[in-house]
Amino acid sequence: MQWILKFKKELKLLLWSGLLLPLAFIEFTFCPNYAWVLFLLSCWLFLLFIGIRSKITWYKIICFNAGAIFFALFLFEGYLWIRDNRLEKKSGIISTGDYASTKYNAPNSFLGYGIKSDGIYSAKKSSLNHEIYNVIYTFKNGLRYTPNTNGESDNTILFFGCSLTFGEGLNDNSTLPFFFNKFAPQKNKILNYGFHGYGPHQMLASIEHRVHNDLSTHQSKKIAIYSFLPTHISRASGYSPWDQAGPKYDWVNGNIQQVGMFNDFVSGWIINKLLLSHTFKRWMMRRKASHQEVLITLGIIVKSSALLKSNGVDFYLFFWDNDLRVLGDEEQFFIDELRKAQIDLFFLHDAIPDYNQQLSLYTLSPDDAHPNAVANEKIAHYLLNQLKLQTP
Repeated sequence: MQWILKFKKELKLLLWSGLLLPLAFIEFTFCPNYAWVLFLLSCWLFLLFIGIRSKITWYKIICFNAGAIFFALFLFEGYLWIRDNRLEKKSGIISTGDYASTKYNAPNSFLGYGIKSDGIYSAKKSSLNHEIYNVIYTFKNGLRYTPNTNGESDNTILFFGCSLTFGEGLNDNSTLPFFFNKFAPQKNKILNYGFHGYGPHQMLASIEHRVHNDLSTHQSKKIAIYSFLPTHISRASGYSPWDQAGPKYDWVNGNIQQVGMFNDFVSGWIINKLLLSHTFKRWMMRRKASHQEVLITLGIIVKSSALLKSNGVDFYLFFWDNDLRVLGDEEQFFIDELRKAQIDLFFLHDAIPDYNQQLSLYTLSPDDAHPNAVANEKIAHYLLNQLKLQTP
């Protein structure tokens, strides 16, 4: 009782800080673009107010030091917010067409999100200086359509991956699956499961929920190729702002299993709010994957391979190793573990040795680093040669 009376004023001041909760709710609800700037500023002002009002020296010291931390974070977040907005305006990059409209994406029960419906969609992207692309995406049966697919063939090639596999910024006849079948030549049924922003968790979810049905009538040669980017590791752990409803996998009793979706009530809410912070996003872009995240991604890939093999599908991984900063010291461990699981690996540096030195030749634009038709054609030739499927 005496303790409460002694610190009565400080306790009252502490209760005043409870006003931060409704204030934060208002900031994150109505000002999401700069919510963290306002929230950090609010925290600093509250700590400053409490420190000034308190008459206990050690209490003042704690408040002022904690306030200094929040003030530093406020300055850094504010700097990044101003810089990022200026860079965005300076680049003048704009996406238009159906791709940028609400009729393109839609929630998906097992993938998190995907195409809203089959059809033909326009996609345009431009900067202040030039048009980056103006293309058409065609979807049939919920997948990106490959024009030279042979629907009558029992030989089936499955492609998994992100926008690189999908063919972002490219017409239907310039994607990797198209060139692969062109040089085969055109004797396979092509199934392109790739989509913008997907990761290995969407590959496994597709395999668990629809691939078996897609292959039910196909008894001949079946091959699956997954295009892997090191950034897929963070995607598989739920750190993508666009994929907060995606399938969440983790190790359970020594097995990789789906344990829900990323946007569960607690962790989903926290990540959604953190992703509004420019400081957090900057850290995410530069951080190296943790060992646990690497293990989860490995488990997802190995399980995907095993499930495909149980359906008579040979699995191959094409490794985009042009930027390995995300993996860092884990790179060799990652590769060794995949090889231990008897997964055949192919590497970008073998398919296109001068890729990093000739980015202008192999990418869409200085403003968009997605591979272009030239890169896809070279990769298709390389894969077919490695798999000994290319015709003379």
